[in-house]
Amino acid sequence: AGVYGDSVNLPINEKHPINPKNLYSATKYIGEIYCSSMTPNHVILRFFNVYGPGQEKSAYSSILINFIQKILNQQPLQVFGTGEQTRDYVHVSDVVNALTLAGEKKVSGIFNIGSGTQMSVNDVYSILKGISNREIRVLNLPWRTWEVTHSFADISLARKVLGFNPSVDIKTGLGNLFEYVANSKNLKTSADVIGFSKVNS
Repeated sequence: AGVYGDSVNLPINEKHPINPKNLYSATKYIGEIYCSSMTPNHVILRFFNVYGPGQEKSAYSSILINFIQKILNQQPLQVFGTGEQTRDYVHVSDVVNALTLAGEKKVSGIFNIGSGTQMSVNDVYSILKGISNREIRVLNLPWRTWEVTHSFADISLARKVLGFNPSVDIKTGLGNLFEYVANSKNLKTSADVIGFSKVNS
């Protein structure tokens, strides 16, 4: 969903203007163009913020896994700006379901895949505080101008055409993710996943 950039209107539907804010998002749109040029019969799923068990840790991990790790390590949470910026967090099991549906249906087109729920950083903080039952320190930092302010998926087209219906609410999903991270001795890093080893200098 990074192809949309800053939202012109919310929720964001598939006809929203394309305006990627960084190279990462731009490469995703290039991939869409390439796919569309190869065949008129294609399905493109625009995932919003995917999370869940199996998620790796890296400098680019979502705030969900980063927040949980910091809570478990008794470190302050880094909140950029006011914390009122929003995202649409969709559980990985719902994403798998969307992929399955897209493969089974004889359709083509572009579909948003999200939870259809808007959640602020402050909302995430409140939920995790309740799950962890711990006092959590927050470190407020300046807003990062390259970040999208609000992201919230209109998934009505995916519901209608694919039969997609997200089933994992954010509180349940965060509870499961918290338990997963807490019970994981060593979360995989990007380097681990692709077979690299770190060398300490």
